[in-house]
Amino acid sequence: MAQNVNTELLKKQLADPPYLATVVNGWRNTIEFSQSEAAYHLGIPLRTFQGIEQGRGYRHALMLFYAMRQIHSQLVDIKKYTAAEMRAAKRETDKHAQLLKEWQSGNAS
Repeated sequence: MAQNVNTELLKKQLADPPYLATVVNGWRNTIEFSQSEAAYHLGIPLRTFQGIEQGRGYRHALMLFYAMRQIHSQLVDIKKYTAAEMRAAKRETDKHAQLLKEWQSGNAS
């Protein structure tokens, strides 16, 4: 799935509230979630999420990190799928536009 992570080192880094706040804020900005959307998807209260972003720390920081990573990978998959669907729809629309043009030019004569 994802890269191997040194869990003990990560746990130690995430135990530092300012570091955790930077990681969480960076994640939220990357996926373009509001604080309330991020809190909802992580399954934690909004006030708790706001506290984490303000540097108050969080007891379950490692679990939070893995949840953020999972949400991020799912969103990346969704965006890839959506982009592919949009390209297919554009090809179909272009094809229909071309057929309409041909039909109109045939009826104009």
